[in-house]
Amino acid sequence: MAFKCLLIISLIIVAASLEERPPGKRLIKYDMKEPATWMTLEEINQLPVDQQKILIDLTSGEAKFQPGTAQGRQHEIGYKLPDHALYKDEVRKLIPQIKTDRLKAVVQKLSSFHSRNAKVYFGAMEAEGWLKNEIKSILADFKGSSSTLFMAYPHPEDKESPYSYKQDNIIVRIEGNVEDSDQLVILGAHYDSMIGFDPQNNQKMRTRSPGADDNASGCATLLEVLRILTQSGTKLKYHVEFHFYTAKEIYLSGSGDVVKDYLSKKATIIGMLNLDRIGYGNAIGVYGKESSFGNKSEILGTFVKILIEEYVGKKWGDLNIKANDKEISNSDQYSWEFEYYPAVSLMEIELNPHIHTEQDTIDHVNFELVKDFTKVAIAFMVELGEVSASLKLQVEWTMLAVSFVGIWFLY
Repeated sequence: MAFKCLLIISLIIVAASLEERPPGKRLIKYDMKEPATWMTLEEINQLPVDQQKILIDLTSGEAKFQPGTAQGRQHEIGYKLPDHALYKDEVRKLIPQIKTDRLKAVVQKLSSFHSRNAKVYFGAMEAEGWLKNEIKSILADFKGSSSTLFMAYPHPEDKESPYSYKQDNIIVRIEGNVEDSDQLVILGAHYDSMIGFDPQNNQKMRTRSPGADDNASGCATLLEVLRILTQSGTKLKYHVEFHFYTAKEIYLSGSGDVVKDYLSKKATIIGMLNLDRIGYGNAIGVYGKESSFGNKSEILGTFVKILIEEYVGKKWGDLNIKANDKEISNSDQYSWEFEYYPAVSLMEIELNPHIHTEQDTIDHVNFELVKDFTKVAIAFMVELGEVSASLKLQVEWTMLAVSFVGIWFLY
């Protein structure tokens, strides 16, 4: 029955999207229980704030791919993951390389910019430029194959759109060792920040917005995992990507554009882990149990919980919130889930009262918690990226030699 309802909703979306675009209107979906609707900017701004926070803009490329089509569901069947961690030795060798001082330095730097608002603060002298240079520095001595893609301002034909932004999405790809494989593992976090919950408020666009927890903390983890994987010489079978999204605070526009691009290329996603607000309180929250888009995210969420218990040694907490909830669904994993890709978000459980205010500063960030999230992120990339057979053989032989001479290491 649930599948039939979802199919009907999807067909309604497709039917609406194939209509001729009315002048001055965009195809908007703001409630999973209702079909997408053509709306003017004035009509969008009149929606309740809670609904504005979870808007999905289906206007761009509406004639190509839509939720519920064969393209969007092509990887739904046969999605399986291990029921336990497979690369414990490799992951436990990497975890001690996490440096709290580096995590702090990134959060300090990103939160020192006046704001990271995606509509106003962009370019080489802003956080966007610093982030690109930091990635370039990390990759400078990397001996493997990598590439960095900057997805630019995506709506030049419609600059007055509420979904437009001027920062780049930054995507770093580390090539896997399996030839002709198109399978990807993605770790993502948004780097933009905002005051309040109204991205159209001209005054607040220029208000100081440090965004230490939301989401400099997530970016710090991405950079740390990228650094450790590339500098440790870890070789994985599958391609892994690090996505630094912009415009999360503008109706998920940044990740939404990335997903549309990947969908058009028929990308095969093994799993996507999103990190958003990971530095407040003491508990790790997992959002991936209940989904309106099939069971892949539930399967991935279960696997992530296994990783938390294995490598962090603490209980996770479920964020059992439906896909159209105002607090959780408006993070970037939702853009992937909306197209039936397996995606899970990790967040702090305790609600940070400083989010979207000028008080979201580094002194409110718990870096021990950020470090725990980073452990999970490393495990996610290694376990799903799968250690290359040659490296695993080398590790096993090393362990055997060490055991033979009677020297034991405790990880």
